[in-house]
Amino acid sequence: MILRNYASILATLSCICLTSSYVSAEETRIFSGMRGLNTIPNARFDPVGRTTLTISHHTPYTHSALGAQLTDRFYISMRQSSEKSNNPYGINRLYPGIDAKIKLWNEKAYLPQAAIGLQSAFGHKQTAGEFLALSKRWYNLDMTAGIGWGRFGSAGHMTNPLKTISHFNKSRQRSGEQPNGPEDWFTGEKIGFFGGVAYDLPYKGLTFTADWNADRYQAELAQNTITTKPAPWSIGLQYQPLSYIQTGIALTGTDEILTRVTLQPDIPSLTGTPKHKTDIHFDTTAADVGLTNIDQDGTTLHALISIDPNYSAPHIMQQALRYMILNSPEDVTSYELQPHFAGLQGPKLHISRRAIEQSQLYHYGSAEEIWRNTVFTKQKTAQSSNFYAAGKYFLWPSELKLEEQVSVSEVDHGILHRTSLIIGQQRPIWGKFIGGGAFRVNVSNNLENLNTYRTRAKSPTRSDIDLFAQRDLALDKLYLSYLSSITPDLHLGVTGGYLEEQYAGFGGELLLRPYDTNWALGLEAWQAYKRDPYTSINHDLDGDHQTTGHINAWYRFPDNPQTTLKTQLGRYLSKDIGGTVTLSHHFKNGAELEGFLTYTDEADISAFGEETYLYNGVRLSVPLGGIDYMPHTARLDIIAAPFGRDNGQKLQKPLDLYDLTEAFSLQHFATYWGDIAP
Repeated sequence: MILRNYASILATLSCICLTSSYVSAEETRIFSGMRGLNTIPNARFDPVGRTTLTISHHTPYTHSALGAQLTDRFYISMRQSSEKSNNPYGINRLYPGIDAKIKLWNEKAYLPQAAIGLQSAFGHKQTAGEFLALSKRWYNLDMTAGIGWGRFGSAGHMTNPLKTISHFNKSRQRSGEQPNGPEDWFTGEKIGFFGGVAYDLPYKGLTFTADWNADRYQAELAQNTITTKPAPWSIGLQYQPLSYIQTGIALTGTDEILTRVTLQPDIPSLTGTPKHKTDIHFDTTAADVGLTNIDQDGTTLHALISIDPNYSAPHIMQQALRYMILNSPEDVTSYELQPHFAGLQGPKLHISRRAIEQSQLYHYGSAEEIWRNTVFTKQKTAQSSNFYAAGKYFLWPSELKLEEQVSVSEVDHGILHRTSLIIGQQRPIWGKFIGGGAFRVNVSNNLENLNTYRTRAKSPTRSDIDLFAQRDLALDKLYLSYLSSITPDLHLGVTGGYLEEQYAGFGGELLLRPYDTNWALGLEAWQAYKRDPYTSINHDLDGDHQTTGHINAWYRFPDNPQTTLKTQLGRYLSKDIGGTVTLSHHFKNGAELEGFLTYTDEADISAFGEETYLYNGVRLSVPLGGIDYMPHTARLDIIAAPFGRDNGQKLQKPLDLYDLTEAFSLQHFATYWGDIAP
């Protein structure tokens, strides 16, 4: 939501003196969100896992940006910029964008750190620009110099050196309703130079910043949004009163003030470490720790262990292994555990009893030693029909999610939003069957404006979302699924019922996922029936139905196994044909950040009011289960994507085979193996 009077609020916050914590000259931030000085970016990056929420004002723009440092080399943020013109009636335009920054190399003794970045890599042209920045530290002084394209280079100091390559040899529009994209990156007749310094002052947490930019505000002057070109220089102070708050204030020229405040909690610190269950005692049953099919074969004790998706598999195994140590015969020298969820099974883990005892009972040894004595094998196990401990986690809902959805920008009515609370339960029923259901409480929204200036489709796919959002309480989903591992690498899931808020139906998916590879392949098909928003709890069907399906592929980057690339090709809910690319990053505490881009053969309305074949968005999901008195299943989801689009829309499946088998993968065990040692 656009906040008013940013300038006065941020200027006040910038002057608050609280108990300070240290911020170095390398940690200053540009007013649009990413690392930088006052008005120019630098080559510095946040710690891995940090999320930032920045709000700033510099005439004529007010910015709000949500960013995340996905890896030590890659930063991404979602930004919404509002432009206040000379018109006294308020905001004139909204300019959304997705910004990114990539480290090229680290700083060395005689070599500066280097990074390339893109502002509005995907977004509006008016705020779009690219840059190459170099930063070098010398004692308390951090120096930055760089060259810019687009917004960052509109001063036009020299000819674009990339013009010798045909792709970049073209003029560049500074504004217009067509979104910025790869075809615009690093193009333009001219480029500009920028530079600046940041200096750590003796007062702890306070940094002096000064810079010279190459932004000449050409589009704003041409549109009469401003009447005087801002000066290219600025001087300011940036102050970090607390570890999670950073503020900045700067004078740009002789008459303009830049103000900024940034909240910057590290994602892993938002929830803390998942709480362990009560220590295991002799009177604890195997069912309490999810163990079934316990069987001794010589000196090895075998068992199936039920996985809770809200915890890592090694964390669950740590509790089960402690039980097995305290209750197994003395002649047992090793344990063999096989994780499973309903009818899905993962690899078997053969673990030395001695290594576990040293860690669990005597607190001697380490997770690394246990890992060296663990062997993974592929083999299916026949499981009992009633494998699940019925009392486990019964008091808590298996789904408790606060969902905040916002549109990136809508040219005809500005920002749209919707806040919902989803409360549900998911329970294995018998054997390989699992059932689930959830209700959705619509807390607040302004979707009544969605179809003010556009006509709702005769057979809407999602353009009638405003009708579903009007109901205070509705049935979100109610389904029954059959899950089975056909082989250790091949998994099947079949589901029917109310699949999501707007659709019922049935279908299934097949997933090929060897546990020790960084790739997976899948196939899914669904018969979807549109739900009627005019019936109580949206339970009835309106007779409209479609067949949809996709071929799916996943690839996990070997150097960064928590980042996954997913591609999909197939038919969407409006019978349009196309594909989706999704890039996601999973943090160790369970937080997830993903961005997606869909292209189909049917056009829809873009956020700028033009026809587009693209549909894209960003989602940030944060677990809240580590907070006192919160259920361990609680999550906060923030989704930014256009509302009410009909093309490029997929079913929101209640169960996803790739997610359910994540705890079976070797990468998952390697990432979270430290949880096996208390």
